Amino acid sequence: MKLLLPLRVLICSLLFFAAPTSACSALDAAHIGKVLSVDEEVLSANEVVRSLTIQDAETGDSLTFTLDDTVSIEHKVLLNAEFDILLKLDIPSEGPTIFVQYRQNEFDELLATEIKRLN
Repeated sequence: MKLLLPLRVLICSLLFFAAPTSACSALDAAHIGKVLSVDEEVLSANEVVRSLTIQDAETGDSLTFTLDDTVSIEHKVLLNAEFDILLKLDIPSEGPTIFVQYRQNEFDELLATEIKRLN
């Protein structure tokens, strides 16, 4: 019985300290910044490449993201809806700030998996 209490404390402390670490590491693949451009390029009848460039709020660097085609259908609908809203804006005058969550593919391209307008 005396062994169970220290074991419980150890397990609870490991779970407590592991949760913040995973939450912080999830933010490594996200950027917030001002939209500089929104582009849509038709490659063929079935293929359209949609991308956006932001000025990162933290570093000031320009980052270009391509919309990720490998996400689920439901997620793709939401992603494209957010992109369509940005596409209709007058970017130079409105300059919206957005949150972009992304993944990096094997070619070091940044593929946007989530876009949220902040203003």
